[in-house]
Amino acid sequence: MSVSVFKKMSTDKPFREDETYHVTSEISFMGSDSSPRHFSRDQTLQTEPFLTYFPFCSDFGPLNLRMLPGVLPSSRAASYHNVGFEISVFDAWRAVEKANREGWLKPEVLDLEGPVEDIPEGSLWVDNHYVRMFHPRFYLEVFEEIRVKTVVRLNAPNYDPKFFEDADMEHVDLFCEDCSVPPTQVIFHFLQLLQRVDGMVAVHCDTGLGVAAMLVATYLISFHSFTAREAISWVRIMRPGSIIGMQQLYLEEKEKVWRDAGKRMQTRCAPDVTGIADLRIRKDDSW
Repeated sequence: MSVSVFKKMSTDKPFREDETYHVTSEISFMGSDSSPRHFSRDQTLQTEPFLTYFPFCSDFGPLNLRMLPGVLPSSRAASYHNVGFEISVFDAWRAVEKANREGWLKPEVLDLEGPVEDIPEGSLWVDNHYVRMFHPRFYLEVFEEIRVKTVVRLNAPNYDPKFFEDADMEHVDLFCEDCSVPPTQVIFHFLQLLQRVDGMVAVHCDTGLGVAAMLVATYLISFHSFTAREAISWVRIMRPGSIIGMQQLYLEEKEKVWRDAGKRMQTRCAPDVTGIADLRIRKDDSW
């Protein structure tokens, strides 16, 4: 489904169940819990109201999944383990509505792995087990074009940050285990950094499926009024399969905590460092 179609569908009128949204003169979209009975002369294509979990990381994988049309397949998590978390079609649709209001429905989406320095001399990438790994130099032209000011690395140091620093980009390390729920301090400092930087921030982990995607979702909750499910839906539209395992449950459980934290940061009521204590999340939290 194209960007132009998304824009048309999200701006015609607010989304309501059982209402028809015209995409083209021949195609319409309707969200309903039951089969439509008043379109007897029309052909209908139905999907389940909830997207059933399927561990596609053992099948065709998230990097190929993004080639499929529509937003529904991308709402699965790229994980082997089912944690009992489901994203509905309505969550994805409301996420698209909010993203459109923010002006984010754009075709220019960078969907790549995290940079690594261990690449043959003279090359910008190397293919390793069906995954293309990129040298930091590969990113410089794109980052300069979209005016990235700060690069945040969440994984182990696989490259020398001087590649970015020499291009006048700040480089920040906030290490945490991939596929985990980041410590509260890491999430808090990431949100503080976004408030401080006057410009674009690029954040990456090993694959962009785990902690990087989760931090972006937390940012949407804290500063853009997304619910946890809407934030997960939008991030997965941009990066299919991302936010995996217990990260999904964490975002839903701590949604109010991070929304309140965002409000305090925006009103400058949260101290620079001691504000972590105000989040009511203990350091020995089970997450």
